[in-house]
Amino acid sequence: NYWSTNLQADHGEQIRFRFWLLAGEKQPLGTAVQGALARVQPLAGHLYAGRGPVRHEAGSLLRAELGEVLLTRLEPEGKGVAMTLLNPSDKAVEVKLGAGELRPARANRTSLSGEAGESLPVRDGEVQVSVAPRAWTRVAVYPG
Repeated sequence: NYWSTNLQADHGEQIRFRFWLLAGEKQPLGTAVQGALARVQPLAGHLYAGRGPVRHEAGSLLRAELGEVLLTRLEPEGKGVAMTLLNPSDKAVEVKLGAGELRPARANRTSLSGEAGESLPVRDGEVQVSVAPRAWTRVAVYPG
C-alpha cells in the first residue's frame, strides 16, 4: 500500500512522533474493548435482501444482551446464524439472545470449527448461554 504524499517514502531520515495516553475511569476489560473497537472498526451489520422480498427497511437480526462478552464473528449456519463469542473477563457471563428478524426456535453450542455440541434450551424465542471466564464459545441459532 503506497500513498502519494509530499514525504518521500525512502528518505532514510528518522521520523519522531509524540503522543499522550490519558487514563480514564477503571472499567471491565470487555467494556473497554467494546468501546475501543467501536471507534476503530464499528460493527456494520445489515440484513441481506437478496434472498427474497425486503420486509423492512431496517431491523436487527437478533436481540443480544452480551454484557462484557464480545461478538467476534457472525456467520451463516444453514438456515440460521452462528456467533463466536469471547469473554475477556475473570468471571462467567450469561448471554441472552432473543428474537429480532430471526426468532430462535432451536440453538446449540458448537466447537469453534462448527462441530455440533450441546443443545441449548430456547424459551419464548430466547436462548441463554453461559460463557466461561477468558474463553471463546460458538453458538448456532436456528429459526422455526
